[in-house]
Amino acid sequence: MTNFARKPGQLDLRQAILNCIAAGLQRTDEISVRLNVNTKTISQRLNYMQGLGLINGVRAIDEKRGGSINIWRLGPALDKYGQAESAPSTRTCITRRKVILSTTYPLVDRRDPLVAALFGAPVAERRAMVSA
Repeated sequence: MTNFARKPGQLDLRQAILNCIAAGLQRTDEISVRLNVNTKTISQRLNYMQGLGLINGVRAIDEKRGGSINIWRLGPALDKYGQAESAPSTRTCITRRKVILSTTYPLVDRRDPLVAALFGAPVAERRAMVSA
């Protein structure tokens, strides 16, 4: 978990970023140059604030360098009806996958048929005890 607590005498980065966006700076690298903070730190804070619903980002094509960039704006993202969307999770980039465990296959210490075709049958086939 990232701790965004500010140390004494340090710049309040959240408010400074919000001020930059309100002043018209829309891209991560513009905000980074203005605040003299590296782009990775600014990007982390922007993603965190997007998760809180303080700002929203729209993907745009970057003609100069190729690829795409975020254009940052104040306020939460709006859906197609003009209503504020619910704030996404702060960990939206992580893909969640279901792991399906089979309880029927393979049986305990049973050799796969293709393996048995290549290497022969197992020496002793053991089976799990079945209680009646």
